[in-house]
Amino acid sequence: VIRNKNGIHNANIIIFKGESLGIRFIEDTVKNTIFVKKVVKDSPAEIYGILDGDIIKEVNGVSCIDKDYDQVLKLLVQAINHTQNLNDKEDNDKEDNYKSFNLKVVNKK
Repeated sequence: VIRNKNGIHNANIIIFKGESLGIRFIEDTVKNTIFVKKVVKDSPAEIYGILDGDIIKEVNGVSCIDKDYDQVLKLLVQAINHTQNLNDKEDNDKEDNYKSFNLKVVNKK
């Protein structure tokens, strides 16, 4: 996992159909940000480098700055439910088992 000098990480996350991202997040109303409170062990979030304390900056290129908990939750649900199909075009008869979306986070610890 590579973070730039400002602690920013662009995670291109791949998940299985029906799988949870594996984060619990909360709103910091003082700083007007949403941050990751807990990353579930062995979850896609952990595998793709999301850390406890990360501030969620963007979901699929949509800024999360100045958005409240419900707005960010809606963005995450939409990203997980409406992601790019990664199956081969030849597997049209199979279910869409793999999905991908982008989550941009920052952690200055």
